[in-house]
Amino acid sequence: MKKRLALFLCLLTAISLFASDFLGDFNKRESYIPDHIVLSTGNDLFNFGISRNDDDQLSYSFDFQLEAPLWYLRFNANGITNRGWRDGWDMADYSRPFNPGAHVIRGRYDSIETVLGMKLRPVEDDFYVHLYPEIGFALTGDYGWEWGQNVIHKIMNIHEVVLPYDNAGERNVHMMMDLRANLGYKIYNFERTSLIAEVEASTKNIIGFQSENQILGRVSVSTMTHDLIGFHVGYMYATDLGDDTSYTQDLYIRYLNGLRAGFTVDTGIFFVKYTCSPMNNYGYGYLGFDVMEFFKPRTWEESDAFMRFSGAGFYDRSYNYISLGIPFAGDFAFMVKSSYLGGDAMMPKQEASEDLNKNVRFKRDYSFFSAGVRYNLPEFLYGYVTPFVELTAGLQIFRIWVLNNQLDDDHLIVKNPSYKFDLDNYYGLISFEGGLTLLPENLLVFGDTSAQVELFGGVNVIFGGSTLELSFYRFLHRWLEDLDYPLDDMGTDARFIPYFGFGVKLGFDL
Repeated sequence: MKKRLALFLCLLTAISLFASDFLGDFNKRESYIPDHIVLSTGNDLFNFGISRNDDDQLSYSFDFQLEAPLWYLRFNANGITNRGWRDGWDMADYSRPFNPGAHVIRGRYDSIETVLGMKLRPVEDDFYVHLYPEIGFALTGDYGWEWGQNVIHKIMNIHEVVLPYDNAGERNVHMMMDLRANLGYKIYNFERTSLIAEVEASTKNIIGFQSENQILGRVSVSTMTHDLIGFHVGYMYATDLGDDTSYTQDLYIRYLNGLRAGFTVDTGIFFVKYTCSPMNNYGYGYLGFDVMEFFKPRTWEESDAFMRFSGAGFYDRSYNYISLGIPFAGDFAFMVKSSYLGGDAMMPKQEASEDLNKNVRFKRDYSFFSAGVRYNLPEFLYGYVTPFVELTAGLQIFRIWVLNNQLDDDHLIVKNPSYKFDLDNYYGLISFEGGLTLLPENLLVFGDTSAQVELFGGVNVIFGGSTLELSFYRFLHRWLEDLDYPLDDMGTDARFIPYFGFGVKLGFDL
């Protein structure tokens, strides 16, 4: 271990000395002045309707990064939880058998990481090489994130998560030594952005605790500072480095290992990131923004693309609703839309009051994906109001999952299995939407991004399946409250799903 650590230190030193010979920025004062303050949060709730999570592994995170052209300081706080796993359960097989009497594993631990990194660019051209050596420390154990998690759960009327800390919450301090290398090629240059193919290799080492090694291939449309939109696929190998690995750490590492895939959408001022493991269908999303973008010089002239991040009321919940638009032919735009809910199936008050060791938890993901066109009608009130209409078609996906990982032995077997769960059900969908875009497009501009507000409403029309099935999905919470509740067939009304929403539309200049 000492030899590997010494070799790693020598490698970092050699890289730094090598790169410094090629970077004139080291002599510039502005290279050391922070120009980015990035705040982000992550949660397995942000699955974008793609992956399934059983409320284990990385439950939440908070990240703060102070960044200058040549260096950055990152603070990252994570809460790792394991609500209850049993010996013999396969994390990639959600049809695992029930096995009362098997060893039950429950626990949690907190991880707080602080690292200082350098941004080295020994080769900077259409072909580039970027190196990011990091050094820092990590705290593991009980640092009170259980309290923080449950404060948020109380505000959101979600059941609290009370789990014992692994190793009695013993607190430890570990040194961190990381390195990331990016090798890329700019395939095509637009006016302000580039189409890039890139390979990224990274190693993250919490000495005496955990190591994560990853290689990714990425294709992205990127500006000088961020990936506007990018897609990646690769492989991660993680392992523990300590002598007293906990069950929760072991479970978390097993979820990290294997194939990785995901995407990034970064408008400069706001970004979303998502990564998942196709092998076990576990995924995790991040939302964040860059405070300093509010103070950047205005470079926006027109929107070559736009995104709307919004919430919309479908069925009985508020859904995350994301739209991507590419303008063409004047007032027309090509649209791709997605709405998803990765939350609990029962009513919040009921879920918060249940004894989750005795009652089966249900989780649902009602997602739809569609594509079509938008048309902007003539603006009025001096450009402060622009009506629009949209027509898209796609898929409606209904998923209902049974979560058994918190049940005691006596309640492990699901009773009254009166309907098919743990299945993906696909239906055709046509969506009609109309709304108002508020504020002129050139009023609120931050760097190369413009911001507007949209109010909208519409109706999704579902094709396929029986109206009784669709009625079940619409009133699932009522049926779960009382399994003897007679499920009513709404008839053709079950196929028409009205919705209303509010969102922020961000346009970016390519």
